[in-house]
Amino acid sequence: MILIGRIISTHGLKGVLKIKPVTDFLVRFNKSEVLCVAIGDGPIERFRIESSFERKGSIFVKFENVDNLDQAVPLVEKNIVIDESDLKELEPGSYYVHDLIGLKILDEAGNLIGEITNVLQLSSNDVYEAIDKTGKKLLIPAVKDFIGEVNLEFGFMKLKNTEGMFD
Repeated sequence: MILIGRIISTHGLKGVLKIKPVTDFLVRFNKSEVLCVAIGDGPIERFRIESSFERKGSIFVKFENVDNLDQAVPLVEKNIVIDESDLKELEPGSYYVHDLIGLKILDEAGNLIGEITNVLQLSSNDVYEAIDKTGKKLLIPAVKDFIGEVNLEFGFMKLKNTEGMFD
């Protein structure tokens, strides 16, 4: 299952939930769509969206049959997931975060620098968070000036123009 959002709080008294999306495909949160909510280590529960709206980077949804605060509170802090087979096709040169986590980072000569541990999605551009061989945290801007080759099949990202970047 792939994470596409997290329910972070309730909104009002009528069962509306505030979601922090971690997907670029916000149409997944439109009216009549069905969301899968991971309830701990237990089963996945499916909820049809009765209504939704976006505000300041958050999505507010009202699920069918979740009509009050008592029904909404147990869903707070739960993950919204999709099956990997439901992933949308990306444009060439675009990657899913889960595909980048764990990639080895190589310099221009092919020497190991570290491994990607997280992708920070900032307003200007993404930043790859990595750990080098000594355990030091590295921050690498996800821009064409620094990213040479991304090879998911062989599990590496080759950087370019790295002179002075990690000093």
